[in-house]
Amino acid sequence: MMNKKEYIVERKIHDSIYLINTKQNYLNDKCCLYEINEMASYIWNQIDGSTSIDEIVNQIFCDMEIQDVSFDEVKKDVNDCVYLLANEGFLEVENGRN
Repeated sequence: MMNKKEYIVERKIHDSIYLINTKQNYLNDKCCLYEINEMASYIWNQIDGSTSIDEIVNQIFCDMEIQDVSFDEVKKDVNDCVYLLANEGFLEVENGRN
């Protein structure tokens, strides 16, 4: 399963969406913002510690009008996004399984 790190917050600033690490030591009142797109934000907001990748993919198909894309293609994209978020330190993925 996947868990968001408790000190990561999502914020929309103007028309962009960012993930922010609130534990960073800010130098001269500056912080790093990690910009994500709307789909990554959607995936981020589905992660609750108990929802699997397959459940997120199913929810994407329920909430969005997706045509001509297979479940496996969407699952690969969701896996890629989760891997990237975990690699950047925003998520913890337990047991390497989703």
